[in-house]
Amino acid sequence: MNIISHFKKSKINRFIIVGIVSVLIDFIVYYILLTLNYNISFAKSIGFISGAFFSYQFNRKWTFNIKTINSMQIITFIFVYLSGLGLNVLSNNFIFFLVNPIHSLAIYISFLLSTSISASYNYIGMKMLVFRK
Repeated sequence: MNIISHFKKSKINRFIIVGIVSVLIDFIVYYILLTLNYNISFAKSIGFISGAFFSYQFNRKWTFNIKTINSMQIITFIFVYLSGLGLNVLSNNFIFFLVNPIHSLAIYISFLLSTSISASYNYIGMKMLVFRK
């Protein structure tokens, strides 16, 4: 067994892979909207929602191996991700405005830290609430 197939077998590792792709989607949308002069909160929200849509589909099917969709699962996912979105946007704004006056990389620092905070929160929520078996 090679290291890549071993890595892909663990739920946490699959979550990390899906999370990296979700974060890339989030960041690309966020960055494009910021360069188009959209408000930072709007840009972060739309980026986060774009990544969340991808995350739901791939975590349900690949990470947690859930074949069926039910309304409670969707409602719980929306709750976890909306509360995660609030946590993400608030922490992004807080970190950005703390770091911005002293560091030219504030946009990247705030993005990475707020994403780390909400990703940890979302994994726990998805494992314990959304995709529990």
